[in-house]
Amino acid sequence: MNILLAFKAEPDLSMLPEQAWQEATSGPLDLSYARYQIGLDAQVAAELALRQFTHSQAVNLAALTLGGAHSEPFLRQLNASGFSHLARLEPQSAGDLRFSPEQVADVLAQWVKQHPQALVLTGSQSSEGNNAQTGFLLAERLGWPVLAGVVDFVVDAANHQLEVELLQDGERLRCCVALPVVLIVMNDGRYSLRIPGIRQKLAASKAPIVTAPAAKHAANSSPNVVLTREHYSRRAQKIDGATPQEKARLLYENFLRERLPR
Repeated sequence: MNILLAFKAEPDLSMLPEQAWQEATSGPLDLSYARYQIGLDAQVAAELALRQFTHSQAVNLAALTLGGAHSEPFLRQLNASGFSHLARLEPQSAGDLRFSPEQVADVLAQWVKQHPQALVLTGSQSSEGNNAQTGFLLAERLGWPVLAGVVDFVVDAANHQLEVELLQDGERLRCCVALPVVLIVMNDGRYSLRIPGIRQKLAASKAPIVTAPAAKHAANSSPNVVLTREHYSRRAQKIDGATPQEKARLLYENFLRERLPR
């Protein structure tokens, strides 16, 4: 049974210096010095896939990403953990696919049709686009059912189905769904991606990565997106007083008295 993890290496935008955001007002945001990471939802999806592989050797795990060479270290990390097939699709569009879930879904769907899978896992949303649409659009293009809010699942190979646990409106639901299916995984704090050992990392450093240009998509051209940084500031008021005791009295009388329970 083939299980595919579709993930994206995301830059940690919170670590960018202020100068990078200032320069982005007149051009694209410079991510050359950004630290990349896998989103928490995608990490949980990877761990859930690895748990199926641990219990059944009939499971084949593949990892697919759409992005540049900065994604390859994460593919090798997944290989060190247990993913046997690694693939990276190089975007062919000059636009920014991070904010075009339709085009990403087109590319992923064409790859899945060329490499048949029984189950496709994605994260709920990324820290960049944050649109939470890619998984649904991918299922639509494949003609598969899709479940969102997935926090756990178990493969029932004998009946060719999955036992899925969902988190919806604060309630945990359990259901069975036939394969093939797209699962949109979210992190509920129970699982975290395992850390491979040194030997596994050394072996994965030589693992082959299939690199190919992303198939042309039928969606509209990528939107032109300008990123800006929101500035948060707290209101402050200076308390003037001749002594610390007077300042404390003014703080209590003018600010704290009304907030204290009576």
